[in-house]
Amino acid sequence: RPGLERAGPDCPSTCPPGLGVIGGGPSGVGMAQAVARLGSQGTLIQRSGRLVPKEEPEVSEAVAKILRQDGVEILTGSKAQKVFTQDGKKILQVKYRQAIEILWNQRM
Repeated sequence: RPGLERAGPDCPSTCPPGLGVIGGGPSGVGMAQAVARLGSQGTLIQRSGRLVPKEEPEVSEAVAKILRQDGVEILTGSKAQKVFTQDGKKILQVKYRQAIEILWNQRM
């Protein structure tokens, strides 16, 4: 990894301040963790009640704990409803706990 140590842990200025990742399987978990470790706010949106649902519940709990330690917000039991642009901002609308939340709101 030559060069990464010198670059530092922060995302470049082109990296968005926040990013929603849809899906709590292995790929989604990896993406959310990478986003968080690069300095953005990662939010993981998972429809089922736990992450990596094909694994044992203990594994799901351990994965969630590690992601939270890395700063990832986890929304289990949630559903991404739509992505749209409004007033020059990208918006990801998520249904979470019977409410509608605007998850990501960033200038384009």
